[in-house]
Amino acid sequence: YVAKSGNDSPSHNASGRSRQQIFELLGIGAAAGFASGLTGVGGPVLSVPLMVIMGFGPLTAIATSQVIQIVAALSGTIGNLQYGSINFGIGAWLTILELAGVLVGVRIAHSTKSLLLRNFAASVCMLVGGIMLLSSSGIAGIVLIYVKPLL
Repeated sequence: YVAKSGNDSPSHNASGRSRQQIFELLGIGAAAGFASGLTGVGGPVLSVPLMVIMGFGPLTAIATSQVIQIVAALSGTIGNLQYGSINFGIGAWLTILELAGVLVGVRIAHSTKSLLLRNFAASVCMLVGGIMLLSSSGIAGIVLIYVKPLL
C-alpha cells in the first residue's frame, strides 16, 4: 500500500496512501481492536492476515502489528487490572518465554522467503482457528477422551 514515488494524484495524501486505503486500514484496526478486547486474542491474530490480504508484505504486517500490540496490551492490562483477573506469576513466565520466542522468530522470519512466511502464517491461523472451533463446540473434549488412552 505504499504508493509509487512522485504520485501527485489528488486521491493520495502526504503519506502516499489513497483515502480508500486509509479507511481500509482504519477498519482493520477497529475490527482487530474490538475482537481483541472481546476475546483476549491479540489484535495481530486478525490484523496480520487482513493486512497480507490487502497487499502488505508479511514482514511489514507482522512488524507493524507487533508495534500496535504493545499499545493494545498496555490498555488491555489496565482494563483487566480493574477486575483483578491478572495472574502475575503466570504472566511473568509467559513474558520471559515469549520474549525468547520472539527473538528466535524474528531471525527466522527475516531469513525466510516471503511466500513461505505467508503460507506459514496462514497455516498457523487455520490451525489455531480449527482448535478454537473444536474447543468451543465440545468436539475437542470428545476427541481427547478417545486419544488420551492411546498416549
